Amino acid sequence: MSRYRKVEVGTWTDDKFVALSPMPPSGQGLWLYLLTGPHTSVIPGLCRVGRGSLAESLGWTQEAFDKAFGEAFGKGMVEADWKACVLWLPNALRHNPPASPNVVRAWVTELQFIPPCELKDRAISYIEEFLMQLGQHFADAFRLNSVKPSVKPSVKPSVKPSVKPSVKPSVKPSPNQESGIRNQEREGNLLIGDFNPAEASRKVQEELGLSGQRMWVLATECVEKLVGAEKISATTAAEEIVRRWQAYESTPLNGGSFKQGKKGWLESGGYLKTCGANGKTTPRAENPGEVTRRILRGEA
Repeated sequence: MSRYRKVEVGTWTDDKFVALSPMPPSGQGLWLYLLTGPHTSVIPGLCRVGRGSLAESLGWTQEAFDKAFGEAFGKGMVEADWKACVLWLPNALRHNPPASPNVVRAWVTELQFIPPCELKDRAISYIEEFLMQLGQHFADAFRLNSVKPSVKPSVKPSVKPSVKPSVKPSVKPSPNQESGIRNQEREGNLLIGDFNPAEASRKVQEELGLSGQRMWVLATECVEKLVGAEKISATTAAEEIVRRWQAYESTPLNGGSFKQGKKGWLESGGYLKTCGANGKTTPRAENPGEVTRRILRGEA
């Protein structure tokens, strides 16, 4: 029997759940809410939220919230910088470890929405140590994508020019330099400069009506694959996934065939097919390995 159970974040805002008798102020209740509540981000345990906002969401007085928080804080289960509105649950990572390095890449994007503070720095160091325990691939995904989105060329030349330089050092990089910067920013089919997996995945989720952490991870992986396959930005990839699903859904099928649901369509790579003006989909060229897998699944 598995030691873990997944809790849907939407549980806390579900109409039937909200209609039940409310949870009284307590350390245990607060801990479960901090771990699984709607304020949580894609980074387990690290989020941006205020002290008053949490108390209001729970329907507790500020005094009752502070008392419950003090219990968890005293046990070392939670830390907070209320001035920066940053909350950190160190053990949340152990309850929600990343399923793949792709998930870790999305964490780096989410970090930009966490206000800078000493607590955030300590959380990042903890995350790095935790990922090392999972394997080098996880640690590399976090480090490689920690590069800043924009690379600014240095205004000052690395070598002092002569008294009368023949050519003034250029602040703006040349087209070749810009191309080199873009190539350096490309890692594992991720265009860091224009790739925002967190925002793009949310767009796919909202437009297709998907919910839950698993669907968010699936949407992230789909956006990444389309970015790598067609060399487009994440925003464009998200828009294309939505457009291609709508075209697929509205296209009548031949007799004897059936349409996949949204989850199955995404998992099978349906979004990697182009759709023309006539509504017909044209598969992109598949590699031999994919063809073999399709034959084994009986889809060819």
